[in-house]
Amino acid sequence: MNVKAPRNLNRNATPGYREVMAHIRMDDIRYDPWGTSMGWMFAIADVYRAATDGELLPDYLPSPYVGAPTLDAMVCVNRDTCDGECAACADGYTTQLVASMVADGYVTVADLRAVYATLSRFDTWCRLAGRDY
Repeated sequence: MNVKAPRNLNRNATPGYREVMAHIRMDDIRYDPWGTSMGWMFAIADVYRAATDGELLPDYLPSPYVGAPTLDAMVCVNRDTCDGECAACADGYTTQLVASMVADGYVTVADLRAVYATLSRFDTWCRLAGRDY
């Protein structure tokens, strides 16, 4: 029996999920898969916590020394002219990008949960393959 694999394994994925995953694929995923996935997982977990008023994703514990963030505080209001010194930009590129996509309404918290689950599985694969450090 000759069975063909589906052409698009993420055919049920939403546009928001695909957008975040596209940005992750453009990152350093080939040479540092574990570090890249961890950076994105932390950013997604931080934005998810802010967007859901404190709800946490699995295996994510925020720092006890930092208060709960708000989504508005994570988005740079001067995206085009910012020098990178504002409080929102201090969170880092990935957090800023994900927060902006959620604030713009293009990515939902359900998309964040789905991407986080995908990255969690990828993180497990990296550890089993010895690609963590």
